[in-house]
Amino acid sequence: MAARKGTARKKATSAARKPPAPKSAEERAAHFEIQQGLKTLGKTIAELQKSLGNAEREIEADARRKIAALRKEGREQLDAINAKGREIAASLKKASAAAETSWDELKHRAETLIGEARSAAVSFASRIRDAISR
Repeated sequence: MAARKGTARKKATSAARKPPAPKSAEERAAHFEIQQGLKTLGKTIAELQKSLGNAEREIEADARRKIAALRKEGREQLDAINAKGREIAASLKKASAAAETSWDELKHRAETLIGEARSAAVSFASRIRDAISR
């Protein structure tokens, strides 16, 4: 059989090999300093990653607390708005039962109560939007 071209193993290039050990005392000292610097750099990177993880966990916990507070405030505001609606309904029912109250007075009273409820709802929605955008 004839020998094939390109089948012989190639030697590893010098880039893949380890650099030769330093020979002089100065080279060894410089090499040691470089190794120590790399070790210190590795420790610093590990500390930074740990600090970033801690900061991320704190931010997430703070966000969860803020969300819980917003939900609680939202429930309270919705309860207040629902109570205002019940108050409006009761007031209108009571006023319509009274024969002496005119429709203009009823309308004015209803508009006032509904306006108050609407402003409370708008205020709440604005606070929620502001909290979300922060």
